[in-house]
Amino acid sequence: AHLTLWSLAGRASVAIVNRQLASERGHTWHIRVQMLRCGSLLPLAARARSVDFCSKALAACLATNARIPSQDDLPLSTGRPKLVVVGTGWGGARLLKDIDTRLYDLTVTSQRNHMVFTPLLASTTVGTLDPRSVAVHITDIQKGLLKPQNAVYVAEATAVDAVKQVVHVRSEDGIQFEVKYDKLVLATGSQGSTFGIPGVLEHTNFLRDVTQAEAIRHKLMDNLAKAGIPGRLTEEWHRILHIVIVGGGPTGVEVAGELTDFIKEDLKRIYPGRAKGM
Repeated sequence: AHLTLWSLAGRASVAIVNRQLASERGHTWHIRVQMLRCGSLLPLAARARSVDFCSKALAACLATNARIPSQDDLPLSTGRPKLVVVGTGWGGARLLKDIDTRLYDLTVTSQRNHMVFTPLLASTTVGTLDPRSVAVHITDIQKGLLKPQNAVYVAEATAVDAVKQVVHVRSEDGIQFEVKYDKLVLATGSQGSTFGIPGVLEHTNFLRDVTQAEAIRHKLMDNLAKAGIPGRLTEEWHRILHIVIVGGGPTGVEVAGELTDFIKEDLKRIYPGRAKGM
């Protein structure tokens, strides 16, 4: 805690307050002679005319246990309509970029705090692009989200109560809370299709986010390393070098192209035997 003292008595007052503070265990105070501050008490007086006032002011600070509001107490309310956006994909990010923050207080809730440029996501699976180059933080898209009346919650929206006008939200570690709204935008996108193929959900990696692209890359590198272990059975060697892509849409075609380039241009030069096996 910080205690700043503005006193006509000068250093004498500071010395007396210091002695009092020494008896307060569990507190670390920093004192300078100018103005009195402690939590939300700003200031208790413009000029302290006596040591007695300094002592009373100190006692008030310790008794009230006042504190400066932290980020957890935000967002603040400005009286403007509250716009809540669920999702930070293409639709949500585009809306946030164009919205006039002078008209609304913004709250964004999404399981990721960034927008992903999905056409380049396939390139991150083989290391052609760094994952950071295909993701943009949502506050870089809408600078107004950095203002205290706005907020970004990295959490999952689980339900909407249209009567009470609240969104029920749950964090990754299980904390549940509500976000009130005047206007609500649902921009959560859609789920990837499995085409009804058994085992896809249980045994495959989807490619819709940076974390999924990194998981695919790590799996690929891990299997290439395993293929270099001596004594492995031929059947097992072929299995771990075998790649199946489910889906022939834009993402599937891009991944296939990136893998082909990786095998022919990089892997063939370093590990020609494993490149041939793939």
